[in-house]
Amino acid sequence: MTNATVLPATASERRILTQGTFQARDAGRYPAENGAQVREGMLFRSDALSALTADDLEEMKRREIGLVIDLREKIESDAAPDLLPEGVEYQRIPIFEETLFQNDFDAFPTLLGQYQLVLDHHSPKLAEVIAVISDACAAQTPVVVHCTAGKDRTGLVTALVHLVLGVDEQFVLTDYGASQIILGIDFDGAVRDLYNRAGLPGAILGTEPHKAPPMYLKETLAEINRRHGSAEAFLIDQGLSEAQITALRAGLLEH
Repeated sequence: MTNATVLPATASERRILTQGTFQARDAGRYPAENGAQVREGMLFRSDALSALTADDLEEMKRREIGLVIDLREKIESDAAPDLLPEGVEYQRIPIFEETLFQNDFDAFPTLLGQYQLVLDHHSPKLAEVIAVISDACAAQTPVVVHCTAGKDRTGLVTALVHLVLGVDEQFVLTDYGASQIILGIDFDGAVRDLYNRAGLPGAILGTEPHKAPPMYLKETLAEINRRHGSAEAFLIDQGLSEAQITALRAGLLEH
């Protein structure tokens, strides 16, 4: 597979649930190792699913999405609960383990600092999420993974999945960075309004909530490599099994 045939990260063809989300999109159609490609229509990444329309819900049914994994804290999900079709399984796996809003965000002024918090204190949750994705893939169940913006917690999970599948880091960084292009500045006002209504601290959002600089992910991945050697070794160290990695690859790769 050549770069010319890769579906760009920001391509409109990736977008799903366009009426009620800012950036729900397919995480497939990237080249992987040995001529493989990440399967389309199996793993989707998104911002919150709290504003889905009737058309969006019908689309979820049509795409046979059977599982939604919500990475948000309870206070976030309570403020903007997901709207899902009947029969879709919902699992909330909070990456920060209900501690996110206990932090002094003056001490963590950038997203990079927040990513460091995940690596230092919540790494097993990343492996837990990917284990659930692996189980869904083994059952051929399409999955949506999301947080509030769909770029940080969701971005880390998606990046780790892509790396385990053998996607080149440059594509991983491009997929991550697409969030700030797709979200745009309109998202900034919407998420600030949500936080105000929920009484959540706006400091966590920074000055431009839609931003997702690829350098932050690059540095985070470099730290993972320094500590563990690779993304795969990192996830195994956090509890993901070899069998789950095999199932992930079997479910998400095609030739």
